[in-house]
Amino acid sequence: MADTVKVSCYSIVCWLLLFGTTALGQNSEIPQPTPESPLTHPSSSSDAEVRPDISTRSGSDDFEHYVRIHRTGGLSPFSKIEWEIIVRGETPIAKHAKLMVGYDEPLHKMVLLTAEEFSEVWRKIEQNDGFILYDVMDPAQALSQPTYDVEIRRGEMKNSFRINSLSRESDVRYREILHAIIELVTSRAGTIPFRNVFYDVGSMGWVDLDARPRAWVIIDDRPTNEQTPLFTYELPAGKHTVRLVAEEKGIDRVYEFTVQPGITTILNLDLK
Repeated sequence: MADTVKVSCYSIVCWLLLFGTTALGQNSEIPQPTPESPLTHPSSSSDAEVRPDISTRSGSDDFEHYVRIHRTGGLSPFSKIEWEIIVRGETPIAKHAKLMVGYDEPLHKMVLLTAEEFSEVWRKIEQNDGFILYDVMDPAQALSQPTYDVEIRRGEMKNSFRINSLSRESDVRYREILHAIIELVTSRAGTIPFRNVFYDVGSMGWVDLDARPRAWVIIDDRPTNEQTPLFTYELPAGKHTVRLVAEEKGIDRVYEFTVQPGITTILNLDLK
């Protein structure tokens, strides 16, 4: 009886192997992977029309379109400064945040952007090859200068890079992209200045100072211990002097400027 059961089981297994495999080979198709469509680099031509594509996956928190700049290090009362342009639903948003040293909760501001403003940012990124830029880190500036970490994503196109010698970098594409994003976010969302408690709130203003080539900044005969670019530096309203010094290039210039209460004064100076 046991031998009969063994023979029957053996016969069934053989039948399954023979006919089952044959049937699988005739009727089943093994899906083959299909190659993804190659990504093409966005046109860098200034004449190319850039249409705002600001849709995201429905119900997803993973933004498909964003630009993020995180600044860390350097001489600043803030441990991190963030400028972001993201798309939530179909709405582009500018977000500005600063994290104080020793605090867990950041100060932040957020505002809606128009489709035209959103398109202009992408036009600037594409014109300056933002999707192919790479890290530019100067070890000699690691402690004294801030590091900018940049993330860019538009649909399936992604890139990230970091730079810590923005003023000295000869490739102007980095400056063009960072300045376009920072200026748009701060102009729309507003600045978040460091409060100087020795002055009344209504009597203060700010200055954004950039100069090329890079120089040390001395304001009202007092060293700031910072080099250009200098953002949201708080000053009492009124007239001031700024001295820019780059000894290795023989530059020592003095300029006058006026700060209005509650307003950011922007200075872009060519020292050449």
